[in-house]
Amino acid sequence: MILKIIFISMFVFNSFFINNIENITYKEKIIEKKLVINKSLNKQNYFIWNKIVSNKQNFKKKDIIENKKNNILNLKDEIKITIGWDVMLSRTVWYYNQKDFWRITKKFNPITQTWWIVFLNLESPFSKIDKDWFHASYLFWANIWSIQTLNDLKKDNEMVLSLANNHIRNSWKSWVETTIALLSKNNINYSGIWLNKNDSEKILQIKKWNNLICFQSFSYDWWEYNRISVNYLSENNIKLSLDKMKLLKCNLNLLSFHWGREYKFKPTDKQIELGHYSIDNWADMIIGHHSHIFWKTEIYKEKPIYYSLWNYIFDQDAIIWSCWYWKDCIYDEKSKKTILPVQIWVSYELIFKNKKLIKSTQKKHRMVNYWELIEY
Repeated sequence: MILKIIFISMFVFNSFFINNIENITYKEKIIEKKLVINKSLNKQNYFIWNKIVSNKQNFKKKDIIENKKNNILNLKDEIKITIGWDVMLSRTVWYYNQKDFWRITKKFNPITQTWWIVFLNLESPFSKIDKDWFHASYLFWANIWSIQTLNDLKKDNEMVLSLANNHIRNSWKSWVETTIALLSKNNINYSGIWLNKNDSEKILQIKKWNNLICFQSFSYDWWEYNRISVNYLSENNIKLSLDKMKLLKCNLNLLSFHWGREYKFKPTDKQIELGHYSIDNWADMIIGHHSHIFWKTEIYKEKPIYYSLWNYIFDQDAIIWSCWYWKDCIYDEKSKKTILPVQIWVSYELIFKNKKLIKSTQKKHRMVNYWELIEY
């Protein structure tokens, strides 16, 4: 009699407990019915209840996995690029850092992201005969060991360097070859200069996730020497490159222009016209440089035009007080003086999606203690 009462009590308790479980799915309800019908209690019921709980957990795991997949797909649609501009690793930059390759970025590295694309302009070709001493002329010959600074900036990112500028011809043909070989050895991409004139119209292509990003660089200071060719900045050459990018079906078309007047804030009418022309012909972003100070940024037809970015790493600290009539100066809040702002350096972290810029973050840095970078 006592056993019978215990048996009935257990049956009633189990039935009441199962029937009051909230948020049970259709599959779980089927299991519940089997549980009520089932005559063998205790271990069998415990097993079935565990099955219900694990079933719930599996459904939640599937939802989490599905959400993560969707997030990854969304991230794959985004193209993330850090842009900064003139990098010069010769003269006093290397003079003060030759004993410690990483001293420049030890306190502050302006590139904080990983797995992005980093796009810069290298103004100092690498050579075996360097000019790495205190303010030695306007010939920028960088020591080959200063490649370590570029690697430190690059980290786990994909780096692209424009070589289309007026200082790349400071070197002879063999040093241009040295520069290209050194960059290739260190997995650093380049655009704008070619060892064979017939290759000058080639487009640099980088595959990132599901996106094909295309680069081309041009310089006002065109030159050709012993088959080495620098891309000349002209409407015709721009159009040829953008037409090729169309045929390649690039997801993003990026152009670098070395142009304009030094130490002036405003672009010329011709530069504005050329920037608009490039966007009208399928470019997604224009990055200008050469002035060493910042020019205005324009959004034209939803596409960014950076008419000139500031220096990124450069040893022009000796001229910051030279505010002559033909140079544009600013009042610097840090020094509380009027200066030529060649020592205020800027970069942008940009995110593109479906050929549109959806996020832009500006970062500034400057130099202290002879080429240690700090945040501005």
